[in-house]
Amino acid sequence: MAALILPLVEAAERWPARGALIGLDLGTKTIGVAVSDPDRRISELPMLTADELTRLESWSGASADTVPAETANACLHHLVAARAAISPDAVAVVAGRDTLTYGQLEAQAEAARQLRALVSAVDDAVALLRAADLRKPPSIAESLDWARTLLALGAGELTDDITRQTLSVLLKYERDIETAREELSIA
Repeated sequence: MAALILPLVEAAERWPARGALIGLDLGTKTIGVAVSDPDRRISELPMLTADELTRLESWSGASADTVPAETANACLHHLVAARAAISPDAVAVVAGRDTLTYGQLEAQAEAARQLRALVSAVDDAVALLRAADLRKPPSIAESLDWARTLLALGAGELTDDITRQTLSVLLKYERDIETAREELSIA
């Protein structure tokens, strides 16, 4: 175990004093448990003592009483959503003088989910059209222009209507637009 801890001690000399202590403390605790119980999953290794966990709960306002039991093993985005449902006006993030509440954080997360779905739909449509018999298949630049247009229009999803209205941004020839409508099964 000493061979594992020594690099942490050497690395700690390069960290700011507080970071060195925290990093060394977390590292030795985690390594100590890993060595004593090598079959334990990394995700099950303790990162905080009971006292540290209590202090963290006190600081964040989260505890077993404020977070539903079903979220105990949830992913971070599920925890944020659960916290937003319980107390949307509670401060979740502080960056300098700026703050973001759990409700605002969840709203931004939802916007990101919608954006990811829109980008995926654009990618699927462009891939389908690149394989189609078009005079000029959509280029990367035209695909990006189309995605930017959809965002500027506030499109939350790639509906038949919005696709029909914006295909001319993606394709330059009327015949290609008609072919695209057929390929994408839109009237």
